[in-house]
Amino acid sequence: MQAQRRRRPSHPWLDYPPDFERKAGAVLGAAARVLNPANLLAPLPPALKYSLTRNFGFVTKTFTQFFDPEGVKSVQESIGLGK
Repeated sequence: MQAQRRRRPSHPWLDYPPDFERKAGAVLGAAARVLNPANLLAPLPPALKYSLTRNFGFVTKTFTQFFDPEGVKSVQESIGLGK
């Protein structure tokens, strides 16, 4: 039998029944598996898949660099604020 983890809710209104939490977790897990980028790119030809993954990686790196300490340092240097 699996040991149950009982977490303390932040507010009594957020104390959902265990059955609801279990079903919601199953639905979210299924949605995550279906919407996985690897599954979405699987039917594409290899060259197109490679190109899309490179472009997606570039875009995500560009827009998330402000949240990474190294990215912040790099942005500061590129605009002349680096030391």
